[in-house]
Amino acid sequence: KCPNLEKANAAGHDMYSKSLGFIEVKSTRLPCQKITFNQIHPQDADNFLFVMYDTINGDTDIFLVPTEDIQDSSKFSLSAQHTREKEHPSCFSMRLTKKNAANLENYRIENWEVLNGKAGIR
Repeated sequence: KCPNLEKANAAGHDMYSKSLGFIEVKSTRLPCQKITFNQIHPQDADNFLFVMYDTINGDTDIFLVPTEDIQDSSKFSLSAQHTREKEHPSCFSMRLTKKNAANLENYRIENWEVLNGKAGIR
């Protein structure tokens, strides 16, 4: 659905585009009672693409969040999962709390065509 996104599977990212850099994709199927996005690696991606597929209504919610924003604790709450070094967490999870859900709305992408356009702009 997004030809301007190239598959680039590597440690910490899944996609690449000339304008967005490395993108880590996190997805889930709705409805869920609790949503947690695991294995978030901020040091390895420039952006995070969160996709929620509604399996009942057929809707798709798309959010594109720059890494610096996902790491901003005033916007998102992350929990450390693993560490590469003892003092520095390198892998996080993000529960879809009220705070995280509300702030995620600021990064909503209307549809796949809009995302493809953002991925192609340089």
